[in-house]
Amino acid sequence: MAPAAPPALQPASVVAAADEFARVRAALVDLITASCSPAGSSSGRRIRLPLPTSGTEPEIAAAYGPYRRFHLALQTEMEAAVRALRGSIRRAFMPVSARLGRLAVLDEALDRILAARERQLLATTLPALLEKRFQQLLAAHQQALIDSGQGDDPGLWMQPGGWLATFRDELQAVLIAELDLRLQPVLGLVEAGQDEAGRH
Repeated sequence: MAPAAPPALQPASVVAAADEFARVRAALVDLITASCSPAGSSSGRRIRLPLPTSGTEPEIAAAYGPYRRFHLALQTEMEAAVRALRGSIRRAFMPVSARLGRLAVLDEALDRILAARERQLLATTLPALLEKRFQQLLAAHQQALIDSGQGDDPGLWMQPGGWLATFRDELQAVLIAELDLRLQPVLGLVEAGQDEAGRH
């Protein structure tokens, strides 16, 4: 049997692109999870999950506006980081090969065409769906209080099993899914670079 061929050496720019992709994704996941954590809300972070306190009126604490602003702030951070990463990888791939150069040009054109539409959909559709889910969980919580005859305390909403804790967990999962959606074109570039390096 013939010995297995040694693995193809990958150009440094392709290896660096894969490393940078992993680093940026990990940093953004960390930002999302830390921002959604109640501990992160008291750590002085610029983007913090709104947390109601026991002294707040339930009607005021249940306003969705702060959560919409929280979501939009994280979207802004994601968009800026992903756009910078995508542009950096395109520039790095241009000199690697003619095929990757053409792909980088095509990706840049598609980005220009689709970016505004993607931004509009992600900034309107997702927050609207999350607000609807927020209101559903709040209504179920309020109905449970009516049924049990108990009073409401916003300071308990983030307790394990609390309706706001459930919303927080779902919001975090949606934000990470949104991040992966935003990163799909970049991942495509990275995988194309790895395929091209394997050809040589």
